Amino acid sequence: MNKKELINVILSEINTICEETNIIVKELNKNTEIFGEGSILDSLGLVTLVVKLEDYILEKEGQEIQIVDDETIMVGRENSLRTPNVFADLILLKLNEK
Repeated sequence: MNKKELINVILSEINTICEETNIIVKELNKNTEIFGEGSILDSLGLVTLVVKLEDYILEKEGQEIQIVDDETIMVGRENSLRTPNVFADLILLKLNEK
């Protein structure tokens, strides 16, 4: 799985979540804020996104990963959830750790 493919999956899942929760998004791209102040997703939306991505990776790659774990929070990687672009970097890092 490459970064571009992963970003497209992330964007697709965000779009689905927004449609399901009636969130209107004017522009959705790899640099859209999805976590933190001014983000398009609330905490439940972010959790939903993480679960959907973990399921996708298990199905596509056959690897079970935990995207957000104690290490992610402890080492200050929570900013790795801020945009689809950096979120993809975190997922690829987790996949390479396996």
